[in-house]
Amino acid sequence: PMLAELLRTPDAPRVLFIGCTRNDNVDQRVLGPLLEVQRRFRQSHRVRRLVLRELGHDDAVDLARHFLEGTGREHIAPRIAELSRGHPLVISHLTHALNWWSLKDVGATNLEDPRAVLEVAINHLSPPEQELLYVLAVCGQPVSGRLACQAANLPGFPLEIISRLATDRWLVAAGAAAGDTIDLGNDVLRDTLLERLRGRPEASRAIHERLATAMRGFAAEHHATFDDEVLAYHFQQAGRSLEARRHYIKAAERATEALAFSHAASLYDKALNSAWNESSDHQLREQRAESLADAGRSEDAAREYLSVAETAEFPRCLELRRKAVLQLVFSRNPQAGQDVLAQVLQGVGLHLPRAQRDVVVPLVALRLASRVRGYEFRRRSPETLPPIDLAKIDACWTAVMGLTSLDLIRAWYFHK
Repeated sequence: PMLAELLRTPDAPRVLFIGCTRNDNVDQRVLGPLLEVQRRFRQSHRVRRLVLRELGHDDAVDLARHFLEGTGREHIAPRIAELSRGHPLVISHLTHALNWWSLKDVGATNLEDPRAVLEVAINHLSPPEQELLYVLAVCGQPVSGRLACQAANLPGFPLEIISRLATDRWLVAAGAAAGDTIDLGNDVLRDTLLERLRGRPEASRAIHERLATAMRGFAAEHHATFDDEVLAYHFQQAGRSLEARRHYIKAAERATEALAFSHAASLYDKALNSAWNESSDHQLREQRAESLADAGRSEDAAREYLSVAETAEFPRCLELRRKAVLQLVFSRNPQAGQDVLAQVLQGVGLHLPRAQRDVVVPLVALRLASRVRGYEFRRRSPETLPPIDLAKIDACWTAVMGLTSLDLIRAWYFHK
C-alpha cells in the first residue's frame, strides 16, 4: 500500500524498486558509480533492462556434461540439470562433488541421485567443517564469518577452514576481508543439510540456541543491533519460549515505529503463541488489535477487540467495545457495529433508538432543555467526575462517530 501510494499520480517520482537480489560480491564500490551514471544521464540515454533467468533444460544438461566430461558419469547430467533447476552454481557444485570422489570413495552410493553424492561428500568433511555448514544452513541467510564460527564452537577465526570450504564451493565468502560474510554455496546443499538435521532434533535445537546467543553477544560486543524477529525465531526453535516471546514483542514494537502495522500484528500473534503468560497476554492482544486497526484491517481489529473485551473488567470492557464499534463501522459492517453499540450504551444505562421516529420527541425535548439551561459551562477535571459519567460521555461520543455516516438524526440525538 505504501508503494502504491508513492507511485500514485500526479507527480509520481521515478522509483527503482528491487524486490529480491542475490548478493554475490557486489558492493558500493561497483554499484555506487553505476547508479551515479544512471542519475546523471537518465534523460539523454536509454536504459536497457536485461532479465537473467535460469538455464533452459538443454543448456543445463550441456553444462553438466561439460563438467562431467571424461569421468564416465556423463549419463547423469540430465538428473543434475533437473535437480539444479537451471542454476549454474548448483550444477557446478554437484558435478564438483562427483568429481571429488573416486568410485571407490563413493562406494555403493546411488550415482543417479546427486543428493546422495552430497551426503557422501559431507561425511568426508571434518567435524568442525560439518558443524560450520550446519550453522549456515540453520541461519538461512548470509552472516558474519566470525559469528558463524562462534556459533559452531570453532576457536578464534579459522580462516583456513573458511578458505578451504570456499575453494571447494561449499560456501561463498564476501566482504572487505575474506570471510567477513559467508553463506552456503547453494540451496540444494542447504536442503540436504537441513534434512540431515531433521533426524537430530537435539542437535538442531542446540545450533539454534548457539546462533541466538552468539548473535546477541556479537551485537553487544560491536555495539550493533540484530533483528529481534530473527533472534526470536532461533530462541523459539531452541525451545526457549520466554526469550522468543520477549524478542517478538521487541520486533513488533519496532515494526510499529516503522509504520509496518500489519507485520507488527503478526509479530504480536507470534509472541502470544510462543509462550503463555496470563498477566501480559491481555495487553498484547490489545496491542495486536491496535496494530490491525492501524493497518486498515478493521474487521480483524474489531474481532480482536471484542475477544479481549470478554475477559476485561468494567470499565475497560466498555472501552474495548467502543473501539470495536468504530472498526466495524469503518469495515462497512454497519449492522454488526450497531449491535455492539447497543451493548455499549446499555452498559452505561442508555439505549440505542431503533429508528429516527423514536428520537424526534426526545430530541425536541433536549433542545428545549438546552435553551432553558443555557450553553454556559464550567470546566471540570475528569478526576472530579464519577466514572459512570465519563463512561456515558465516551459512549455518546462513540455513538456520534459510529452513526454519523449511517443516520444523522440518531447521531444528532447523542450529540445533544
